[in-house]
Amino acid sequence: MPRDGDDVNPTYGLSQRARPMNLQAEQALLGGLLANNKAFERCVDFLRSEHFADEIHASIYRAIEGRIVEGRLADAVTLSQDFENAGVLDTVGGTAYLASLLSAMVAINTVAEYGRAIHDCWVRRQLIDVGEQVINDAFSSAVELSGNQQIEAAERALADLASNGRRRGSVLVSFRDALNAVVAKANEAYRTGESGMLRTGIRSFDQATSGLWPAELILLAGVPGSGKTALAMQVAINVAATLQMQYLAAGRSLRDIPRVLFLSREMSPEQLVARVAAQQIGISAERLLRGDLDMAMAAAMAQRLGAIQDLPLDIQDCRATPLKLVGARARMLLQRQPTSLVILDHLLVADPEVAGAKSRNSGGDAANVSAAAYAQKDIAAEFGVPYLVLSQMSRPPREGGVRRPTMQSLKYGGEDAADTILFVHRPIMFMDDTEPSRGAKEGEEAFATRANRWRIEREQAADVAELVVTKRRMGSTGVWRMRWDGPSTSFSEWTAEVSAAEVEGPF
Repeated sequence: MPRDGDDVNPTYGLSQRARPMNLQAEQALLGGLLANNKAFERCVDFLRSEHFADEIHASIYRAIEGRIVEGRLADAVTLSQDFENAGVLDTVGGTAYLASLLSAMVAINTVAEYGRAIHDCWVRRQLIDVGEQVINDAFSSAVELSGNQQIEAAERALADLASNGRRRGSVLVSFRDALNAVVAKANEAYRTGESGMLRTGIRSFDQATSGLWPAELILLAGVPGSGKTALAMQVAINVAATLQMQYLAAGRSLRDIPRVLFLSREMSPEQLVARVAAQQIGISAERLLRGDLDMAMAAAMAQRLGAIQDLPLDIQDCRATPLKLVGARARMLLQRQPTSLVILDHLLVADPEVAGAKSRNSGGDAANVSAAAYAQKDIAAEFGVPYLVLSQMSRPPREGGVRRPTMQSLKYGGEDAADTILFVHRPIMFMDDTEPSRGAKEGEEAFATRANRWRIEREQAADVAELVVTKRRMGSTGVWRMRWDGPSTSFSEWTAEVSAAEVEGPF
């Protein structure tokens, strides 16, 4: 019992029990991961290194995570080498402790349960911290916070904890505060001319989306071969080039430019860059790779590629990365360097071990795709960057005629998580490409009219592409027309000025 005049601990009298932790579960989970790296997929969605009570275990988990998301083997031998090279092997217990974890390993199907036990202990430790803060504030004689304000502070802390520490939806904000923040942003945009969004330099794309906004998930969909990747790569190049020019004009160091990150699950970095190089001189990537160039083309390519070779753009090869680990890899890369835009190509590529299976957009995989889309949305919110995710849509039967895509065209393609959904639509891909033949009872003149109409319609649609916006949380939907160049697989503006109201007609 404290004496009068002694400093009083606000928590005096409370039980001095040990903080919740389960070190055996931590050891067992780490042993399971070291024995079988596939087990990481069972806990990557919810378990972070900061959830471990033991800092040594947290360091080992971070090292395991780093190796696995980079597609490298993580076992006791490779981790020992990594820790030794970093000069911290002794701080994690040495080689002997890493090897001893294998004796505590668990089966792959129980890793998730041990992970949840570790996470639950972390949640309870956070609850203790929140509770202690509430008690300290309530005992405090300072009048900085009234009782009601302390309640609001406690509610915000609990809301943040309930969201597992993520920024999205984690803060309770009054309408007045939110309104003041919106007005302040609007005034700043008016004063500086900068709204905080990214312009892609592609007029139709910027009109369709109103630019790329921080923390927004944009879904770009289309049938295979419609040009999704080509358009996404043009967006990446243009955003990177714009940022580079802005920093040069302001006299700022180019090393500080927030980079564009392109996560490719379908094409190699070399294939993507070959497309970019071919686009610069208006030829196909196939022609470029076989060296079918004249002197003028070679000179033009050298000049144009020299101008873009130092763009702040990184391409991460994720072809061997399972869908559940893509988010973890993106988070790791974003933690390493400032990033202005993330592009994922694309959501529905089958994982390497099931590459021969049916399309991901069917059956039991729908939940996995939705979870992966929300994982990217969480990352966009956590780091405050726009996140452009590509997805596939089903191809409607040609006998149904040319129909613009709708939300139903993207069912089970991540549409529920998106803030904006737009489709790349090329009408000619849905037209009959078989030349008409004359019917047995069809007159010559009638057949000639029908065949001529078929040719004219295909000629008119040959270079037509449309951006069809079917969902926007902060704007209107509509259709914006672009021009498609098949040989160079690139898009350009249809006219100098394009608006949704101008896009009418048979397509």
